Amino acid sequence: MECQRQVQNIKQSEAEWEKRQIKHRLKAEVKEEVAATMASSESSRLERAMTTMIETMQEQMKVVMGAMQLQQQMIQQQSVASRSAHSPAASITKSKQEDQDCGT
Repeated sequence: MECQRQVQNIKQSEAEWEKRQIKHRLKAEVKEEVAATMASSESSRLERAMTTMIETMQEQMKVVMGAMQLQQQMIQQQSVASRSAHSPAASITKSKQEDQDCGT
């Protein structure tokens, strides 16, 4: 009788030990899954943030390029205006205008 009780206690202990091992293994697997999901989620957030940042930078570059083109056009117009103001034809036109202003 005592022998059967000891055998039963041993079997019960083994079953409980196996149960704990399975529980620990499942916990570890769940932790790994949660960590992988969180990493994937974090990766997705980072990817979205990077995409947004790149799009914003592209928009800013468009604005900067537009401003640079406008500045270049203004410089060219000033250059053309400056050259035509110093040309002989401009002097003749200018003196005719001055004559008209003076009433001659």
